[in-house]
Amino acid sequence: MPVPERQVDGPSPGPPPPPPPTGNDGSNKNLLIVIAIFSAVSASVLVIGLGYWGYSSWRANQLIAESITPLSSGPDLTGTWEGSTKYPSGNQATISAVLSASDPIRGSFTFTFEGQDCIVDVSETSRQYGTIYVDTRTTAGSLSECADSGEWQLTSAGNTLTGSLTWSSEPDIEGMSLSMHKN
Repeated sequence: MPVPERQVDGPSPGPPPPPPPTGNDGSNKNLLIVIAIFSAVSASVLVIGLGYWGYSSWRANQLIAESITPLSSGPDLTGTWEGSTKYPSGNQATISAVLSASDPIRGSFTFTFEGQDCIVDVSETSRQYGTIYVDTRTTAGSLSECADSGEWQLTSAGNTLTGSLTWSSEPDIEGMSLSMHKN
């Protein structure tokens, strides 16, 4: 026998309430859109920033290169020069130079120390950022009076040449320094 439904006084309660949300109602979609927009903006800023950084580095290198006046456009270095050299020990010697070519530098240095002369040929190997690199080779004088061959790093300022020597056999040992004026 079927059970009769209970009768409740009053109107019928209506349909049952909806189930609680499970999180898959589309609210994640909005979050994903916000993340995508943020990522796109961040990537754009990164690309623009890297482009600006690359351009500014390239332009800075161009400006530096333009601001450095090549030595070949400077004074003529050919001629006779007189001056002094100083050894790391503090001893000084006189130096005279005859430069037969200015760009690239070619000529000879004559060092006089305690009455002994040492003559070396000099020949330019390169120029970089205002420094002239010249190699030396002894042509007259005994090894006891002559400096070992090496590389001078010279700087020209008007009628003055200054520089320092790096020994070829002992590059870690401080070499001589020189200062000469054009006659």
